[in-house]
Amino acid sequence: MPKLRVVEFSYYPETTAVSQLLGDLLIRFKTENPQWRISVYCGGIWNHRNEYVKLFNGVKIRRLILPFYSRKNTAGKVLSYLWYYFAIFFVFLLLPPSDVVLCLTTPPLIASAVAPGIRKKRTQFVYYIEDLYPELLFDLGYLRKPRLIRRLEIIHFRTFAKADDIIVLGEDMRRKIERNYSISSSIHVIPNWGDVPEQLIMTNSCFRLLYSGNAGLAHDFELFMDLVASLRSYPNIEYAFRGNGVRIPWLKGKFRELGEGRASFSGIASRDQVIPFLQSASIFILAQTDRSIGDILPSKYYSYLACGRPILFLGPRNCEIGRELMKNDIGYVLEDRDDQIAALEWLITLNKFPTLAGQLGQRARDLYKGKYGFEQSYTAFARILLDGESRRLKV
Repeated sequence: MPKLRVVEFSYYPETTAVSQLLGDLLIRFKTENPQWRISVYCGGIWNHRNEYVKLFNGVKIRRLILPFYSRKNTAGKVLSYLWYYFAIFFVFLLLPPSDVVLCLTTPPLIASAVAPGIRKKRTQFVYYIEDLYPELLFDLGYLRKPRLIRRLEIIHFRTFAKADDIIVLGEDMRRKIERNYSISSSIHVIPNWGDVPEQLIMTNSCFRLLYSGNAGLAHDFELFMDLVASLRSYPNIEYAFRGNGVRIPWLKGKFRELGEGRASFSGIASRDQVIPFLQSASIFILAQTDRSIGDILPSKYYSYLACGRPILFLGPRNCEIGRELMKNDIGYVLEDRDDQIAALEWLITLNKFPTLAGQLGQRARDLYKGKYGFEQSYTAFARILLDGESRRLKV
């Protein structure tokens, strides 16, 4: 009976994108392979004692005690991460070997705490990279000391060397890993996915520019706010933001400075609330800084495509999202101030001609159905685990 141990800080019932996507994969895999025993080692909170060990859809959830955890308190979050590092390190050092260890990337470099405990040669170590650390910390300015980043890269190099299979979200991330760590084999590109509504439904009569998800340091909205200033005279335009992140207070302040009162902000939504919210959009807003290309790939991109709306991308042309939007004519890439007039005209045109916006949206949805989706990603994920099992049986 194969044993799979999974390491990820957040899991059910968390509403983070990673915890939901991971849950989709594990529950489907357990359903199709009931002989596998799957355990997820995630974070827990003192007042949730009854959930420290819980079986959910066949997946055993083991919560490690985190007395310091707080989403809104940075110090508490850092302490909880440190506690989780030590707990995971000793858990995997003391546990008997398993057949497969699947490790994700929250908190940063957690795989480096897991790797020393993988002593059995027949254990398959799968490293699933949603965010590339320590590069992301350095590229976004969290770490500024070159010596420290170099030491962290050395630690990470040893983790990569121990991994049998590496899963990344896209080609930009693959290339960055190959360049930084001289790895060319065992890397699998498995994109994330979004929930697909049954029909393309527009639930808002206004021309709504919508942003959903985290708005952090990897997302730059300076050029977008210049567009907002230019659109103040248009009466039927509104803006909607749902999510959290350090950019949200900045955005609220900018809207106040402009005297633009047609923007609404709301916090993280449950999964069943996301699609109705996305269906209220006319245009989706997507943002990514040039520095973070290859470090992350916003998972909201796939939800945007699935919901079938044109996408305004605040980021570089020469990245996966930029290239795909331009190649398939499903959005506009606003890279610098030279693009602002054309971006403004693009938005005004789509506002004036909703049929044209609908055509772009349909192409986006067709792209998603043809290239992305849960079935494609799950099939690739399951193949990695089952191929690993076949190799173990041959040994």
